[in-house]
Amino acid sequence: MNKRTRIIIPSIALFISLTILSACNLPADDQPPPITANTAAAMTVEAVLTQAAPSPTPLIIATATPTAVPCENVITFVEDVTIPDEYDLAPGTAFTKIWRIKNVGTCTWTTSYMLAFYQDNSMGGPASIPLVTNVAPGQTIDLSVNLVAPTAAGRYTSKWTLKDQNGNFFFTTRNNPLWVIIDVVTPASGN
Repeated sequence: MNKRTRIIIPSIALFISLTILSACNLPADDQPPPITANTAAAMTVEAVLTQAAPSPTPLIIATATPTAVPCENVITFVEDVTIPDEYDLAPGTAFTKIWRIKNVGTCTWTTSYMLAFYQDNSMGGPASIPLVTNVAPGQTIDLSVNLVAPTAAGRYTSKWTLKDQNGNFFFTTRNNPLWVIIDVVTPASGN
């Protein structure tokens, strides 16, 4: 077989196939099929369903998933309610330190938060104390801790701050902990 014969045979086969397929779509005659009781019922149901069908909902494609923004824990120191800085105490004196602070962050401090010893001298205080109430952003709270002055004379500092429910320390707006500074003095040299 030559090249010409090889091209003509597939072309003829393609032509015959297309002719047969297109003939399948031609109407057999110009008259519609007769309407029977079943056909009429089916047409009625189709018309009712078409009228009751809701309009199509527009397709919405999400391009990004919103990410939750974590809240921020921030303290503002308001005032020392008791024991101002460099307060004189006799050796071994028990005292209660109270700080007034304000929640200026965006997280609510829950009872899962705690006042916690941070550094320097713990003065016999506990490692941590849970908050007794929730503190919403903008609210103020007094935090207290029971401490004992060391027995040797000198200046002592105890630093405290808050911990969140995950155990993370957080600080004041100046990035400082809360502190108590006392001077332990013997009664003969006391103020």
